[in-house]
Amino acid sequence: MKTKDFYALLIRLFLGYIFASAGLCKLTDGQFGQLIGPPWLIKELAKYDLELFGQFIAFSQVLVGMMVMSQRYSVLGLIMLVPVNVSILMVTISQNWKGTPYVDS
Repeated sequence: MKTKDFYALLIRLFLGYIFASAGLCKLTDGQFGQLIGPPWLIKELAKYDLELFGQFIAFSQVLVGMMVMSQRYSVLGLIMLVPVNVSILMVTISQNWKGTPYVDS
């Protein structure tokens, strides 16, 4: 394995782990995988009748994170990261969270 391929693999595994743990953190209310992401996102969106959307985002993060970490579906997972990130960015902008939209974008 070339050094370039090895670094690409490490980056892909790290990115997949970040997204999978963020989704698990949201789905389990912070009981598992609290590496990044607010565990209270689904409860916060429930105030605005967007609880189902929050669960969809969390499930999508887990699914896409697992796909990025796999060898076979990594390209499809990386392509699917774009709409997931856009939806996360839309939520942070619509809720007027300070600083988070800059981090997401």
